[in-house]
Amino acid sequence: MLATAEKYEPGALMGAKEQGADATQQRWMTVPRSLCFVLNGDDVLMLKRAAHRRIYPRQYNGLGGHIERDEDPASGALREVAEESGLQVHSLRLRAIYNIDAGHHTGILLFIYTALSDSRCFHGDCAEGELEWVPRQQLLQLDLVEDLPQLLPRILSMGDHAPPLHAHVSYDEHDRHMLRFHEEPGHGGADAVPARKRSRPRRIALGFLLSLWFLLLLTPCAFLYLAANGEIRINHSDIPEPHAHPRLLLSLISEIQDRGLRIESSTIQPQRADGLHCVETQVRFVLWQTRSENQDTRYCDCYTRVAGGWSLHSSNTDSCVTAAS
Repeated sequence: MLATAEKYEPGALMGAKEQGADATQQRWMTVPRSLCFVLNGDDVLMLKRAAHRRIYPRQYNGLGGHIERDEDPASGALREVAEESGLQVHSLRLRAIYNIDAGHHTGILLFIYTALSDSRCFHGDCAEGELEWVPRQQLLQLDLVEDLPQLLPRILSMGDHAPPLHAHVSYDEHDRHMLRFHEEPGHGGADAVPARKRSRPRRIALGFLLSLWFLLLLTPCAFLYLAANGEIRINHSDIPEPHAHPRLLLSLISEIQDRGLRIESSTIQPQRADGLHCVETQVRFVLWQTRSENQDTRYCDCYTRVAGGWSLHSSNTDSCVTAAS
C-alpha cells in the first residue's frame, strides 16, 4: 500500500525543524558576508587593506565582514561600517548579491550595499587597514579588489529604487576571477546593467550607414538650392584668386545650346622649388547636352607672392605636375 502524505492543516505553525537547516548532505553551503560602499558627495570611502591581512593585502575595498548569527544582512552591514569607521550612515541600499564559489565545500553569500554619510570624520584606528575618501572618477586608478572594476561603475550609477544585481563568482583552472551577472530579458533604463560595447566592425558599419542616410537627406536639399540659385560654391580660405579657384563649384547650366551640370574643383599644390604657388583646377561636365564639344579639362595657374597679394606668373592648360616638368 502506498504511504499517504501528511495532510497540511491550515493555521499550523512552521517550527525550526521544518526549516530544513539540518539537511546539509550534498547541499551547497555558504557563509554570509556584507560589503558596503559609503558615499559622501562625489567621494567613496575606501579601505586599503593592511599588508598583514590574509585576504586582499594592500588592495582597496569597501567596508564589511561576516554577518553574525543574530543579524539580518542590513544590520550586519551597518555594524561593520560603524566598527571599521565610526560613521553612522543612512539610506542603506542593497545593490548586489554574490554567490561566490572559491572551489571549497562551502562558498560565500555576499550582500553588497551603498550608504550615505553626512560626516567625513572617521576614526583612524581601523585594524583592517587605512581609510580614504576617494573621488568617483579616480576609483579605477586604484589597486582595487578583483571584481570592483566591473562592479563599482554599475552600482554607483543605480537609482534609489533600482533592483539589486545578482551575480555568480568563480575561478578558473588558472585561479583567474570570473564574474557573471544575471541579465533579465528586456530590462532597460537608467538602472539597467550596461550593454556590451559594439565591436569595431559594427561601429564602422553603423557609421557608414548613418553617413549614407545623412547624405540621402541632404541631396534633395542641395538640388533645390542649386535650382533656385544656379550654383553651389565652397571656397578655399587662403588661395590666390579664390573666386577663380573654388574648392568646389556646382553650376547648373540651362542655356539654349548647353544644358547640364558643371563641376569645378581646385586643389592647392605643394610649393615648388622655384617658390611658385600653383593651383590645379579640374572641370567636369555631367548630364551634358550641347551642340558644341565641351570636354572635361584641367588647368594649372602658378602665382608668386607680392606685397599685398598674389601675382599670376603662368597659366597652363594641363596638370601642375606636367607643367612643372
